[in-house]
Amino acid sequence: MSTIAMFSTYAPSEGFGGPARIFHARNVLESDGHTVIHVVIQANHAPGDARRSDIVRLVERPHGAPVDHIYADLALARRAAADVRLHESLITKLGSQGVELIVLEQPFLVDVVERVSSRLGVPVVYSCHNIEYRLLRELERFQPDWKRSKLCSSHVRELEAKAVELSVSVTTLAETDRQLLSDEFGRDSTVVPNGSALADGPVRRWGEQGDFAFVGSAYWPNIDGFARIATPSLAFLPPTTRIHVAGSASHEILRNKAIDRRHSVNASRLTLHGFVDSDTLARLLGSANAVIVPVFIGEGSNLKSADALASGAPVIMTEKATRGYEDVIAADPEGVAVVATAGEFRAAMATRVANPERAEPVGLQRRGQLRWVERLAPLKDVVRRSSR
Repeated sequence: MSTIAMFSTYAPSEGFGGPARIFHARNVLESDGHTVIHVVIQANHAPGDARRSDIVRLVERPHGAPVDHIYADLALARRAAADVRLHESLITKLGSQGVELIVLEQPFLVDVVERVSSRLGVPVVYSCHNIEYRLLRELERFQPDWKRSKLCSSHVRELEAKAVELSVSVTTLAETDRQLLSDEFGRDSTVVPNGSALADGPVRRWGEQGDFAFVGSAYWPNIDGFARIATPSLAFLPPTTRIHVAGSASHEILRNKAIDRRHSVNASRLTLHGFVDSDTLARLLGSANAVIVPVFIGEGSNLKSADALASGAPVIMTEKATRGYEDVIAADPEGVAVVATAGEFRAAMATRVANPERAEPVGLQRRGQLRWVERLAPLKDVVRRSSR
């Protein structure tokens, strides 16, 4: 079997998002007999669950330089591309370890990967998480006063095009992304969807509370989505109802202007948990009257959607939040309410409050489909086809 170098701008971690995906991708590929080396190139030291055999390199920003959080990965990409010593050290290290295939997570390190793959003579698989330049261009509205070049999104598109051209195989997260990639870059891809670690754990019976659960990072689309359902306020919920918030969104949610505008009403209906471990997360979601996934902007496939669908609780989610999970919901739609607008979302929550059913966990069939080992199975075929 192959020795695979997986390049990313973040370290593997079981917790959330892209780090969780590569954490489980490593496990799936190693269960298939491969050796996986994570190559993490980042601006800040955040080793996550990297192992001693992995390679973690810092490419720090100049001291005092302003940070454009929307295009931070683009800035990192430029610094890494110009760092010849970094390239040479990676070529030497990976060459000595007999790397036979590179997997590039997102397009930002494509210039580094091109140099390494060319010198080592190894093929590349591009793992596309979404059409990045479109997403980042959409996110620019969250920093309207930031002075940046209007060409930033175009530069990201150039990296994406280069990643597609460089690679022998391309993977995407959802069928919609597969079509978007084909339309944008003229390249077909293999869909390798996201899963949920909750699907491997025990199914928990509901608790006695009739509250809601919301899990997310402080990423702009998460806070924006929650703000939309909290506008004009959360007063549509009874004063005794709580929305339990977990993840780094807990630290930012009341700082949002739309939410803070009705601070007393909104804060009184929120319980902020911050970061929680996996057992606490399972209990939090499994005991909810409904898990809410209010995603109205963004691309790709959200891991919080997978966790909601695997939680055993009813789910209220937007149409956009279903991306990448259409097959799962079609096979087992039990307890899932899909809405289009913020108004419909609030109405669905009000309905759940008025009818707090107490029943056995729902969605047992889809839990099996959402196991990481099942969702990432196509990746094993891609690696077999792509290895030299």
